[in-house]
Amino acid sequence: MVCIRNGWSGNDSPQEVEDALNLILATHPEALREAKRRSYSQFVETAPAAPLPLFISSEKPLEPSRLNIYGVFPDGLTSDERNFVLMLDSDTTGTVLWWHRNPQQKPYTVSLVMPELKYDFHPDFVIGVRGRKTEDNILLLEIKGEPFMEMQQSVVKARAVHQTYQKVMMLHWHNQKQWMTVINDNKAQHNLLDQVFRFDLMPMY
Repeated sequence: MVCIRNGWSGNDSPQEVEDALNLILATHPEALREAKRRSYSQFVETAPAAPLPLFISSEKPLEPSRLNIYGVFPDGLTSDERNFVLMLDSDTTGTVLWWHRNPQQKPYTVSLVMPELKYDFHPDFVIGVRGRKTEDNILLLEIKGEPFMEMQQSVVKARAVHQTYQKVMMLHWHNQKQWMTVINDNKAQHNLLDQVFRFDLMPMY
């Protein structure tokens, strides 16, 4: 019916319509991914997670942290994650209000449902950012190091948008020298390094 309504000839039978759709998808594969994302977003609803625990426990002493919500650096951080939270703790601009390491698959985990992934996406960090126009000023942030940045799941995560907290920021520790923001290329098939991270990018990201 759409073909007839738009005056597109040569697409009269079901087989011709199927062949035309296959040709469109073969030449524009990103169109199907975008259609899936738009369709899926109409049915996804946000729901509050369980309250955070009042405290965390560890079998070994934890180093004090200036801005972590529990006042310590949590156990189990990767080297890149520790590097990152040390930078957060050193913020003197007043941009970072607090930070929290988002755990995997807990009742209180912040998660995103994404149609391209077989599982929920749990960004690495939940950060309170002064001036950010989201609920509780929250920014979600994911750290991606080598060789994971070019994996298909990382490409998908780089375009994640939470209904309440908006776009998820993805960072990469480039050449062990500086933090860079990560974005998709124009066809959303690969991740690219975008710009050097600065604290003033966080409120409006």
